[in-house]
Amino acid sequence: MMRTDDDWVADPNRSPRAVMGPTSRGTYVPVRCPECGHVTVGRIWQEVEGSDPLLLLCGSFACGFCAHSWSERRVEPTPPEAYRRALLTAEGTWGVRLRDPDRRMRVVKVLRELLKIPLQRATERVGRENGPIHIGTWTECTWLRAQLSIGGVAAYVVPAGEHADPYFVTETDDELDVPF
Repeated sequence: MMRTDDDWVADPNRSPRAVMGPTSRGTYVPVRCPECGHVTVGRIWQEVEGSDPLLLLCGSFACGFCAHSWSERRVEPTPPEAYRRALLTAEGTWGVRLRDPDRRMRVVKVLRELLKIPLQRATERVGRENGPIHIGTWTECTWLRAQLSIGGVAAYVVPAGEHADPYFVTETDDELDVPF
């Protein structure tokens, strides 16, 4: 029987290592070809990889004007905001919720280290009553859940609906420039 990404989310007790690997998620975005300057369409997606999970931003495009092509995977916990918005629009928003609220100090430390947010924001996230500690793409949330699990904190990924996360907004980038 073949599993889908949603099967893994539906079973939050599964080992986070079971969800490592590429998914069919992602979207198309306009990019400017670095060779000829024409605007073309590229595909971006995120992956979680490895036993000490890394969050990767992946992308590829082929210019229809000069035939230049490009493909790359790189560690990118916070992709350019225009790309993150495109991924959230295409995939929907997901949240990470804690199963064990007694490990809050450990969670604050993990959030600060991984998401590069100030202590006050990390503490506010963890202090939300039954709310998600992070809202983002499915892949971001799966990665964060895996990192928390390595630190001994049980968490699960849930659909977040139309919620916005004011603490994870970065500066807007020019969406036509190739970020790699």
